[in-house]
Amino acid sequence: MADPTGVDEDATKLNNAIGRLSWPKLVQMTRVLCQKNDAARDFYRSKLFVNEEDVPRPSTPRSPDRTPSPSEASDEGDEGNPPKPHPVPSPQTTGFKRSRPRYALCINCEREFDVVANTKKSCQYHWSEAEVDEDAFADHDECTHGPMDTEDNRAAYPDKFIYDCCDRTSDDKGCVTDWHKGDTRTNEETEDGPLGTEY
Repeated sequence: MADPTGVDEDATKLNNAIGRLSWPKLVQMTRVLCQKNDAARDFYRSKLFVNEEDVPRPSTPRSPDRTPSPSEASDEGDEGNPPKPHPVPSPQTTGFKRSRPRYALCINCEREFDVVANTKKSCQYHWSEAEVDEDAFADHDECTHGPMDTEDNRAAYPDKFIYDCCDRTSDDKGCVTDWHKGDTRTNEETEDGPLGTEY
């Protein structure tokens, strides 16, 4: 039975309209909303920021393949033991000046991650660029078919591009497992929207 108030229909229309918004327009409207509405500002602040103390970090600087210490292994868990639960973020407890963005873009795997949930096993990536496996393109004539190394070919034929670091193809998982590392550029230095900071 239809809602006589039309609330459900209005909500559906609004959700559809929001889903069609471009990224710049969505950001602009969100900023205006936060400027004009205290409740909205508090909501976004609680979702987008966490206390610095809630963000896990490596205990010592290390290379990704270093053998972890017993204390690190116990913190993150192993095959026999689950990792310790992450702290519940509490962005309001120590003041906004002690908080930081909760989400960041990893410069290694190029995925967005939650800084509170970051561990030494969160990120998998390759440290080298994938190169064309020309033998896999044996029937490909660049004079006729165009270049082998294109974005379209990388997407359509990931098994025909090989990483020098491990000889795996580009559809395989990364050969390095480590902490996510956030992009340290400012928003003004990027074209794709806001990014995070390290870890």
